[in-house]
Amino acid sequence: MKLTATFWKNPRLAPLVDGEVGVEGLEIEWHLDHPSRLFQRQKRENNADLFEMDIATLLGLGQAPELSHLRWTALPVFLTRAWVALTFVVNPDAGIARLEDLAGKRFGLPNLSMPAGVWLRIMLQTLFGLPNSEITWVTPQRGSANAPSLGEMMQQGLVDAAFLPEADASSGARQLLDGPAILSIARRFHEQTGVVPVNHAAAMQSRLLADDPALRERLVSAFEQSKYVSFGHAPSSENDAATFPSTEFERQVTGMDGDAFPSGLEANRRSLELLARQLVEDGLLTARPDLDAIFGQK
Repeated sequence: MKLTATFWKNPRLAPLVDGEVGVEGLEIEWHLDHPSRLFQRQKRENNADLFEMDIATLLGLGQAPELSHLRWTALPVFLTRAWVALTFVVNPDAGIARLEDLAGKRFGLPNLSMPAGVWLRIMLQTLFGLPNSEITWVTPQRGSANAPSLGEMMQQGLVDAAFLPEADASSGARQLLDGPAILSIARRFHEQTGVVPVNHAAAMQSRLLADDPALRERLVSAFEQSKYVSFGHAPSSENDAATFPSTEFERQVTGMDGDAFPSGLEANRRSLELLARQLVEDGLLTARPDLDAIFGQK
């Protein structure tokens, strides 16, 4: 069987992409791209058999009307467990010197369900008692050719902080937290909740399971094998690979359950439930999702 696969490039996936690890009975044609492009393309065109997807979209399967035609099964393979929620930038003139200063400010997001934004809301409430309602969450206008981008909104003073898709020097923005500060907050959050945020997971077209019910297990096993093979290679400090930006691999995993990227629904259930609860509170989901059904375990 030949499958097409669309994923973000990361070293734990490299052994699969390079053919060092294979999946019995499958020939996979890999296409690597940036998440912001591949997620939207998959939701719009739905033409990949195996793909990476943001976890908020997967949790919304069966609830969001715009996703009602999609028949996907999520795989308990969590490709990105990262603290990108803490890597946003601020306008130097906005008077934001610490996370608590976000109260009363305008925060720009590509979309409200962006997992980094959802995790930021969870962290602000959990660690600093700062509720979602005290921040104005702003998204760019869609469908208008003249609508400013987030970088332009930052430059024009329309937002005080934002997740910018790429560093935009012309916006004058600066990252609020440095590496040590991110690591300190991440450890506090993990100690208090037992959670490391999950952001992206693998998924597949459910129709493939009709012809090969065991395919899900073989794919999960292959992803897990690829991850462990990659651990034998030189550690990478690239942001798309690291749990903590700009810190060495050894410090990522110390005190964070040993394996910084555990697969399996049970190992990640608490994180998924916390994210789902926030999505419901934000009005982005109508009810708590059935995680076992979404991840093909019932």
